[in-house]
Amino acid sequence: SGAHTLEFTFDPAEFAARAGNSAMANDKPSDWSITDVGGQIHERTTWYEEYTDCSGVIFVMGLSDFDQQSQDKRKTNKFVEDGINLMLEVAKVETLQGVPLIIMLNKKDVFEEKIAVADVGISKTFPEYKGDKNDARQSIAFLEQLLSDIVESGTSSSCSIYVTQATDTNMIANVLAGTLQAITKQNLREMGF
Repeated sequence: SGAHTLEFTFDPAEFAARAGNSAMANDKPSDWSITDVGGQIHERTTWYEEYTDCSGVIFVMGLSDFDQQSQDKRKTNKFVEDGINLMLEVAKVETLQGVPLIIMLNKKDVFEEKIAVADVGISKTFPEYKGDKNDARQSIAFLEQLLSDIVESGTSSSCSIYVTQATDTNMIANVLAGTLQAITKQNLREMGF
């Protein structure tokens, strides 16, 4: 409940060594401050207080919510209402225009389990999806493209999408590395490079 800020130093050389990726081995460590604003309905009104001096937004969506109903609007889909629509609402905030948007489609493992046995897959929510109803890879590719198109057409922000599961620490480290890269690119653009 409430906003919680975590401050830490990200060392690309340490990450590169652990991930076996030499591309970032010579980059210098950087200090980070990440604020988790919480996603519950009653907490969303306080989000606007955190947008000042924001260098990037990480928006986490539960992939496995594709077949769930929204908590606040029982007749709507949770992935659409509490995911896509909410993400777009945040991305359209004036002070966040041009700020990199990192979308984490989380719970990949649960999504894969549910899709494998789903009667209609994601096509109940997204009738335009024409892929195999039980193919997680095709379904995820469709959702990634859909989200990318929505952000591109509705905001001036760049968008990076990561499919994750919170229990995979290397995957989460890659998201942080990608976030650092997106923020650095945006800062360079603002400086005229």
